[in-house]
Amino acid sequence: MSPTRNDALRRLGYALAAWSALCITDRAAAQVCSGERSVDRSAKRLFVNVAFGNSQTYHAGLAVGGKRVFGWAEGGVATTGDDQASQYWLGGGVQLSRRPETRLHICPELLLGRNSESDVGGTTLAFVHLTASAGADVAYVLLRKRSTRIVPTTNVQFVTGRIKWLYINGIRRTHGLPSYGLLRAGIALGFDEFTVSPSIVVPLGLEGGQSAFRMAFSIGI
Repeated sequence: MSPTRNDALRRLGYALAAWSALCITDRAAAQVCSGERSVDRSAKRLFVNVAFGNSQTYHAGLAVGGKRVFGWAEGGVATTGDDQASQYWLGGGVQLSRRPETRLHICPELLLGRNSESDVGGTTLAFVHLTASAGADVAYVLLRKRSTRIVPTTNVQFVTGRIKWLYINGIRRTHGLPSYGLLRAGIALGFDEFTVSPSIVVPLGLEGGQSAFRMAFSIGI
């Protein structure tokens, strides 16, 4: 492969990483860390995330939480221009705060993600982009009155990954992608079992990355 072609693929890989950055954010559903109601009342939650920036992402999933440990699975798509990638995520973490009535809550988290697309940019190329990230959710319960909650939240993630290119002739090439950070800040508004969480996601040290607006909706089941 020529250096020019190789550089072009790497640049596209960076763009795809920026694309994925919109949704590699927290989903500590069923945990106070993300502004949800305590798991004492709702240990399972359905959620939907949408984000808009240099791409658009649409995700849905299920989260299950215990008094300390929680996990979630989600899937969806990300679109930019005429390209559309499938995305799947698995994550889990631990809530350090033992009591739900505590004001400050911290939740370390780990996430694994897979993004894939065929016919990238109208070509015969396909790719699989694998990511791993570690970070933490931090929340402060500003208001808790009866069934109403107002909880400012912050999430920080460190992300690394690799991208595998699949050619029509069967050749496969794998490239490492630069590691980068993600910072999300928002506020969770809870009404009984329903929570809505608008936030801003800012990529840190990611070439081609742009800030994104994100909305998350969840409900206990």
